[in-house]
Amino acid sequence: MARILVPRQDPKGEAGVVAIFAQKLLCGESLMINGHGRQTRDFVFVADVVRANLLAMKNDKVTGEINIGTAKQTSVNGLASAMIKVSGIKAAIKHRLALAGEVMKSVLSWKEAKKQLKWKPEVELNEGLQGTYEWAKGAL
Repeated sequence: MARILVPRQDPKGEAGVVAIFAQKLLCGESLMINGHGRQTRDFVFVADVVRANLLAMKNDKVTGEINIGTAKQTSVNGLASAMIKVSGIKAAIKHRLALAGEVMKSVLSWKEAKKQLKWKPEVELNEGLQGTYEWAKGAL
């Protein structure tokens, strides 16, 4: 299998499901999901994260922890379907045993980022997936 690096995500290891799915699609493989796939994540595009960091660096009055997210939950099943749609590639979605201790729900409020940084997420999930997939396609 060819190794594809999606911007700031490595398809190897446990992190970076977007990178993993992009690589699998481009290599003609099935998308494997741990467990039932109804576990949710808050997928935020890297450009939004970079913008938040730059705003924080320019603001010497920032205090405490600030979540950077979209406040939107997307199931892993939904992500897999969205990646297939973005790619235009027909691929099977398969499920395997769940990982012990996996977080079932992850979503972040960006209320504090709005208050302290005047930040909000700008890149919608499908737009980010499309851009990431196109980048990965060019990297193969």
